[in-house]
Amino acid sequence: MRSTKKGENNPMCASNLRLRKKNTGSQPHAIELEVLDLETNKKTTYPSISAAARALNISIPAISQYFIRNQKKPSKGRYIFRAGSATPQK
Repeated sequence: MRSTKKGENNPMCASNLRLRKKNTGSQPHAIELEVLDLETNKKTTYPSISAAARALNISIPAISQYFIRNQKKPSKGRYIFRAGSATPQK
């Protein structure tokens, strides 16, 4: 067996996996999203696009396309999205 596959040198060794996961953070590229619901006139802030999609029962691509198309019309005739800043890294 090659030395790279033995013990600590093995890429799947538990200590190597911990080191890889340690630097990723929970959602390092998450974009905070502010959503205005026109029916209730309530603003809600979500930590990521996926969190907003889950809460509003909308697909993630529908929200992404809203920004890609620089859309002004409310999504689903109800929601206006505004991207916030990226989640700060720790």
